[in-house]
Amino acid sequence: MTVDLNAGESLGQTRARSPERPGDAATTIAGRLLDRLGRALFVMIAGAALLAAGAWAIGALVLVETPMPTLRKAIAVAVGIGAIIAAIQVARGARGRALVPAAVALLAILGWYRTIEPSNDRSWLPDVARIPSARIEGDVVTVENVRNFTYRSRDDFDQVWETRQFRLSELDSLWLVMSFWGPRYICHTFVSFGFEDGSYISMSIETRKRQGQHYSAIRGLFRVFGLAYVIADERDLIGVRTNIRREDVYLYRIPIEPLRLRGLFIDYLDGANQLAKRPEWYNAVTNSCGINVLYAFWSGERTHRFNPKLLLNGLWDYYAWQSGNLGPGMTFGEVRAAAAIDALAREGDAGAADTGFSRRIRTRPTDEKDVDWLGDS
Repeated sequence: MTVDLNAGESLGQTRARSPERPGDAATTIAGRLLDRLGRALFVMIAGAALLAAGAWAIGALVLVETPMPTLRKAIAVAVGIGAIIAAIQVARGARGRALVPAAVALLAILGWYRTIEPSNDRSWLPDVARIPSARIEGDVVTVENVRNFTYRSRDDFDQVWETRQFRLSELDSLWLVMSFWGPRYICHTFVSFGFEDGSYISMSIETRKRQGQHYSAIRGLFRVFGLAYVIADERDLIGVRTNIRREDVYLYRIPIEPLRLRGLFIDYLDGANQLAKRPEWYNAVTNSCGINVLYAFWSGERTHRFNPKLLLNGLWDYYAWQSGNLGPGMTFGEVRAAAAIDALAREGDAGAADTGFSRRIRTRPTDEKDVDWLGDS
C-alpha cells in the first residue's frame, strides 16, 4: 500500500479554499461599510473646515482696514478659489500633499493677521474719543474722563468729560442693563453701580470706532474695531439709548454681597486702566460687552461652568426666569414689562437739567430672588 505523504497538505488546502462562513461575510461587509462611512465623514469634516477657513481668510483680507486694499481683495479671490479647489480634491479622495498649498496659504494669512496691532492713537468718534482712568487712594476713587454728554439727536450733542470721585464704602447696588437695537437674541449689556447718596455711574464695554466707521456684526468678528471702556453718567449712557436711539431697554437689579460688589467695581476700573496703557481689539465673540460682563461677574472665587447659550446675551433674563431665579410667580412677559424703562426714561428729555433720570427709571423694580442669576443657572 502506498501512503500519500502530501494528503494532509492537500486536505488543508482544500479546507482553505472552502467557502467563507456567513458570519465572516457579514463582518467583512460591515467593515467595508464602516470604512466608507469613515471616509465620508472625513470628507465632510475636512471639506467644511477648508471652506470655513477660506471664508475666515477672505473676511480678514477684505474687512480689515490695512494698506493695499486692491491687493488684499485680489488675494481674497485667489484664496476663495483655492479653498473650493482644495475642498473638491478632498471630496475626490486627495490627502496629504494635495492639501499642503491650502494649509500654507492659510497659515501665511493667519501670520499676517496676527501682526495687525490695536492702537489708542486714531481719529476716534467723539463718544469714545477718551479712555477713562481711575486711581484709588484708600476709600476714595477718582475717575477721570467720565462721559456726561447731552444729546439732541444722534449727531447733535454737547461733549462734556468730567472727573468724579466715589467712596468704596458707599457702594450700595448693582444693576444690569439690557439694550436691544434690533435682534432679540443678542443685545448690548452693561452695568450701573449705585451709591448710598442715590447717585449712579454706568460702565460699558463697547466698540471703539474711528471716524467714518459704522458697526457691523460681521466686521465685529475681525480686527476692525478697537475696544473701549466707557464710564458715564446714566443720563448719558442709558438716556442716549432710550430717548435718542429709541432702543428697548430693560433694567435689573442684581443682588450681590458687599465685598463682591466692591471687587467688581474695582475690576471694571482696572480694566479701563489697562486699556489706557495697552489697547485691545474688540471681538463680537471673545472680547465684547456680553462675554466681558460674564468674565467680570465670574472673577470671584467660585467656579462657574460656561454654557455656550450664555453667548446669546439677549436671553440672559429669560434663562434666569426659566430657572426660577428671576420673577418667581410671574410670567416672562410680566418680568420684561416690569423691567422695561423706555417709557419712564422718556417722561423727561434726558437733558442736562434732567436730574431725576436715575430715580425715575427705578420706579418699577422687578421681583427677584436674592441670588446671582448670572451664575451657574
